[in-house]
Amino acid sequence: MKAHIKSFALLSALILLFMSFSSCANDSGSAYEESTGRTGSESDIEFTPEKGMIKLVAVTDKYSFDPKDERPLKLFNQRLKEMGKKYYLDFKIIDNTPKNEKEKDNPLTSYSLKYQDGVMKMKKSGEQADIITMGIIDDSAEHRDYDAFYLNGAISPLSEYLSDGRYKSLGSLLDEKRRRFAERNGEIYIIPSSLTVAGRGWESETSALKANGIKAEDLQAELWDILKSDKFKGKKIYADPSAEDYMSGSGEPLPPYNAECYYDLLSPCVGVKLNDENSTAINIYEDEFMQSSISASYEMASREDSDLSLYTCATTDCEIAETAESTYIPIDEKIYIKGAPKGLGIASWSKNKEYAFDLIALLNTDKELSTLLNYGIEGENYELNSDGSVAVSDAQSEQYRNIYYLFGNDKVLPKNASAVSNEAENAVFSPICGFIFDRKNIKTEIVNTNKVIEKYRSSLFVGKGERGGLYKRFLNDLENAGINRIIDEANKQILDWKNKMSDMS
Repeated sequence: MKAHIKSFALLSALILLFMSFSSCANDSGSAYEESTGRTGSESDIEFTPEKGMIKLVAVTDKYSFDPKDERPLKLFNQRLKEMGKKYYLDFKIIDNTPKNEKEKDNPLTSYSLKYQDGVMKMKKSGEQADIITMGIIDDSAEHRDYDAFYLNGAISPLSEYLSDGRYKSLGSLLDEKRRRFAERNGEIYIIPSSLTVAGRGWESETSALKANGIKAEDLQAELWDILKSDKFKGKKIYADPSAEDYMSGSGEPLPPYNAECYYDLLSPCVGVKLNDENSTAINIYEDEFMQSSISASYEMASREDSDLSLYTCATTDCEIAETAESTYIPIDEKIYIKGAPKGLGIASWSKNKEYAFDLIALLNTDKELSTLLNYGIEGENYELNSDGSVAVSDAQSEQYRNIYYLFGNDKVLPKNASAVSNEAENAVFSPICGFIFDRKNIKTEIVNTNKVIEKYRSSLFVGKGERGGLYKRFLNDLENAGINRIIDEANKQILDWKNKMSDMS
C-alpha cells in the first residue's frame, strides 16, 4: 500500500512539474508574441556554422540597411549551409547618419562621405571586409561610393572571375549594357545591382490625368513650365524623380534641386548634360535649364496665395495616392543612367576573395537567396501580390529595411510594387557613363566653389532678393573660386578617358 502511495505521489509530482514547464513555455511564447508580433513557433530559426565554415563580412551603411530582424540572415545562412557552401555571411554596418539636427541640416554633411570614411578606416586597420556595397545615397560627397573606392584602391577587379566557367550564369546575366556600365580600363570592379540607379523620367497614371482634362502633350514641357500651366492650378502634384538621390537630401520643393537631375555631376557646380553627345563639362549654373529653374523659384516664391502644392517625396519612404487629385508628372520619357553605378564589389584586402565572388554570383542568379536577403521572409517581412511583385508595409519595412537593392540584381529580384521602376532595356547611357573624375588636382577649387553654392542657397536658390544682381554676383564668385580650373581639368580627363575607351574598342 505504501509503495502504491509513493508511486502515486511520484506520478503526481511529475505531472505538476510537466504542467509547470508547459506554463512557463506558454508564458514565454506569449511574451515573445506580444513584443514582436510573432508566435513562438515562428521564432525558431537558428543557424550554427559547420566546422570549417568561413565567415564573410559584407560592409554596408546604416542609412541603406539596418535590420532589426536578424532572422532572414539566419535563414539565408542556413540555406548556404544546406547547399554545402564553405562560408556564411555577416554584416558590418557603418553608422553614417548625422549626429544631430545641426549636422543634418547642413547640405555639406554627406551620408556617402561618412560611409566612405568608415570603409577606408577598415582598410587602413586591416579589419575584415570581404564584400563592399556601393550605393548612390547623396550627391554632396566629393566622390560617390564607386568612384571613391576605385580611386583609393578599396575594390578588386572581378574580370578574372567572370571568365571562370563556374560563373557562366552570372556572365550571361551581365549583358553588354551592364558590362559597359561596370568597365574601367578593361576591368570590371563591381557587379551593378541595377541599370536604373538614377535617371530622369517619372511615371504617370493616365486615368488620373484624363480625369483632370490633361492630355499627354500637356506633359511634354519641362517641369516648371508644367507647374505654371493653368490646368494644374489647385491640383496637388507629387513630384518624384526616380533620381531622388540628386535632390541633395534637402526635401525642398524648389529649384535648383530638381534641375540637378539633368546633369551627370562631377562637382556640385560642374557637370555634363545628359543629352550632350560631346560629353563636355560645363558650369551647370550657366546652362539655360538651371537659369530657367532658378527663375521659376522666384515665380513660385511670389505665388504664396496659389493653391498649387508641390511635394518632393522619395518613393521608398512614402506612398503616393494615384487619384484625380494627385499623380506623378513626367519630365521626360527618357531614363538616363549616370556615371556611377551601385552594387557589390570585393574588398581589395579581403582574404576570402573567391568565396566572396561566389556569394556575389549567387545573389545575382539565385532568386530565393537574393529575395531573402533583400526583402526578408515572405509573410513576415513582405507579402507577394498576385502579379508576383513585392508589397512591404511600413511595419514590415521597419523590421527588415533594404531600400536600395544592394544585395542582388534587378533581373533576379521580384519588383517592389511601391517603388517607381523603369525597365533597364529602355535606359539611355550618360555620355560619360563609366568615367571617374579624379579631383586630386583641384581639391581646393571644389571646396571653394562649394562654399559659394552654400552662400547663395538661402537666397538666390529659393527666390529671395533681387535675382539679376544676385545671379551675376553668384557666377562671378564661382569664377573667382576656380570653377574654370575644375571645368578644364574635367574636360582634359574626359578626353583622355574617351581616347582610352576608343583604343579598347
